[in-house]
Amino acid sequence: MFVLATACSAVAAAPARSFSLRCRSKVGLGGRVRTKATLPKRAPSDGGGSRRKLGQSLNMDAIGSLARVLRKPSLLVPHVSVPHVGHMDFAALKASGIRAVVFDKDNTLTAPYSLEPHPLTKPAFAKCVEEFGAENVIIMSNSAGTNDDAEYREAKIVEDALGVPVLRHSAKKPGGFDELTAHYNGALTPDQICIIGDRLFTDVLFGTLHGLLTVHVTQSLKHEGDNVLARAIKALENGILLRLLQGVGVKPIYHPAREKIKK
Repeated sequence: MFVLATACSAVAAAPARSFSLRCRSKVGLGGRVRTKATLPKRAPSDGGGSRRKLGQSLNMDAIGSLARVLRKPSLLVPHVSVPHVGHMDFAALKASGIRAVVFDKDNTLTAPYSLEPHPLTKPAFAKCVEEFGAENVIIMSNSAGTNDDAEYREAKIVEDALGVPVLRHSAKKPGGFDELTAHYNGALTPDQICIIGDRLFTDVLFGTLHGLLTVHVTQSLKHEGDNVLARAIKALENGILLRLLQGVGVKPIYHPAREKIKK
């Protein structure tokens, strides 16, 4: 339990630091990585850049979930794991009873900071949109669409590039569930929604806390351009924490769609 607590504490706190680095990388590379537009620079007098960095330095929802994870470690065990989105069978996913798909963005659907689906994920993403309809496919990022995204500029760029909505949410994953249910106007039950992402303490935990089907992608789409800290924490999650949990026999939380999906 001590090892689990130590690993969980390190992983929960670290993504926030990676966001701060990511924010700087985006500003420095803005003209090169934006395929359709570039993010406008903030006016020096508005003070927004400092607030954005400060806001991205803490993910209180992830940190606040530590006690729940320690009491119930299965919250961090995904229902399904695949190397990348290209391995998903979205026809089978829909046949299992899932009606909407939530994607994380960086290193799940796109390479870090890119606005286009990665070549490994692009055909599968198109199939997902075909199966579920663009209105039932949504991006939920911990940067674009959050309060750190001034005037939702980045969210709008991503929507133009990918052709699906980006969820606006004030709380970062594993928070933000109220905004997701509001987006669908209560038309879907949680077990009809699937979340696909690469992080245990944000994407997977978000799903398991609220009854969604969770799909964990284990392969980084691109290391170049990603910050070193984010890569290290992901390696800790996948290489140590998840293996530790599975090694001691921790099973995923029950979900009715899990057994119907080809792994």
